Amino acid sequence: MPSGPWQRVAWDEVSLEIPAHWSPVRVEERELAFEEGGEAALELGWREVGAAFSFDRPLGDLRRKARRRGAFFVERPLPGGPPAGLEGRGFEWREPGRAALGAILFCRACRKASLLQFPGGAAAAEAEGRAARVLSSFRDHRADGRRAWRLFDAEAVLPARWRLRRPRFEAGRYALEFASRGEALALLRWAPAAVLLEEHPLAEFAARFAGGQGLEFRACPLGGEEGVEAVERAPAAGLPRLLARLTRRFRRIRLWHDAARNRILGVRFEARREIGDEEMEALCRGWRSHDST
Repeated sequence: MPSGPWQRVAWDEVSLEIPAHWSPVRVEERELAFEEGGEAALELGWREVGAAFSFDRPLGDLRRKARRRGAFFVERPLPGGPPAGLEGRGFEWREPGRAALGAILFCRACRKASLLQFPGGAAAAEAEGRAARVLSSFRDHRADGRRAWRLFDAEAVLPARWRLRRPRFEAGRYALEFASRGEALALLRWAPAAVLLEEHPLAEFAARFAGGQGLEFRACPLGGEEGVEAVERAPAAGLPRLLARLTRRFRRIRLWHDAARNRILGVRFEARREIGDEEMEALCRGWRSHDST
């Protein structure tokens, strides 16, 4: 197995370690795929299942699909055995020019079934060792009831009520958008901060690019870092306040400059209620940049 840095990836309730040079090529709410040097390296998906679960059904589906395309399919031991606390069965398929090791995992505690496939390309011994390490690091739920989202160079840890609605990945910018009970949350990240802040001071940047149009931003440092915040407040009382709550969404936006990692991070909360200081602080503390390895 090649040496080199590895990194932990987390998405929804699933987390695992992969080589740091693997790049994500598909990101869905419950599906991820990574490549290495332009070649597929890992495909995984997961879902919750009902009271009855049998490994025979998904293995049978995979076997039939393999036969339809003329591939050889066989069950085999899991590389390194199943991860701690999980049950698992392994398989392998081969066809001209392509092959893969695979695993189906099941957790009786959270009732989640997961499928991982490691397409061929590496030498057999190398592929075995790498798959064993990935599988040994695999976790399909957290003990604290929260969900983690860690990809590229930023990480969020949120209460489980927030469900991912849409991830957006663009050059220099990405956003994770969540929804819960009619409320909306966006976690924002831009880079390189030094270049972006040369063109627009942080308050102006927040107003133009973080959905803060029409709001007045004030200084609001976060953990010693330069930060700005704006709050859209409801009318003070009476009928105007009631009508505002019924007809519009209030915004609270905070951006801060992570100078050490040359990033701008932001949180935008929108709802028919105003979010309190403590809740906003918790959301901001749960969104941070990190080294990629």
